[in-house]
Amino acid sequence: MEQEKLLSYKGRKSGRPLSKAKNEVLNKILKTNSVTADKINSNFFFNRSYYPLSLEIGSGSGEFIVSEAIKNPNKGFFAVEQYINGIASLSSKINQKNINNIKFFPGDVTKILYLLPQNIFDCIYLLFPDPWPKIKHHKRRIIQKEIIDIFSKLLINNGILWFVSDDKDYCRHTLLHFQKHPSFKWTAQRREDWLLKPKTWVDTRYEIKAKKRGISPIFLKFIKSKPL
Repeated sequence: MEQEKLLSYKGRKSGRPLSKAKNEVLNKILKTNSVTADKINSNFFFNRSYYPLSLEIGSGSGEFIVSEAIKNPNKGFFAVEQYINGIASLSSKINQKNINNIKFFPGDVTKILYLLPQNIFDCIYLLFPDPWPKIKHHKRRIIQKEIIDIFSKLLINNGILWFVSDDKDYCRHTLLHFQKHPSFKWTAQRREDWLLKPKTWVDTRYEIKAKKRGISPIFLKFIKSKPL
């Protein structure tokens, strides 16, 4: 499938104008921590000692990936986010905490999935992706067979993919697609396995919003049990 037909992604790219100070930090961190397509196409855009990496698709303001990077300073983390205000917030956190083990791609993830080297991630995080609830928009969801095929190639053997959402229909959609896929197994054995997140995870913005609405997010964990 051609790259441009892989996914019709229509997420917003900008919000409120950034302040001068935020713009300055953003431009500074873009120079040191952002990754262009030509670097993504190479085998190593991190120091070799940081591999295997973890990938977060749709990192938002960066609270999750920053927390994980601080807890694991000898591991590399790669974030993808196209919303400029989210990138600015992530950049501010990287700057304030002097984080060296996060790099990010400021754009649409579907533009780079085919460029990423295979078997470089031990974990992929999809935390509260846009559910696109209308049936006619389901093709815009990132969970599609073609995308899962790519995830299988990007993950090392026994690598983990986490999908988290407060939208039950999207969770059913995701579970159905992964259970049909030959590379992945759902790890849940009891109810608590999909209702409770790992204790070390920080609360993310969307998780907090869901809980305020009285909704318990669902945490789906899949393991790559065999290569595609």
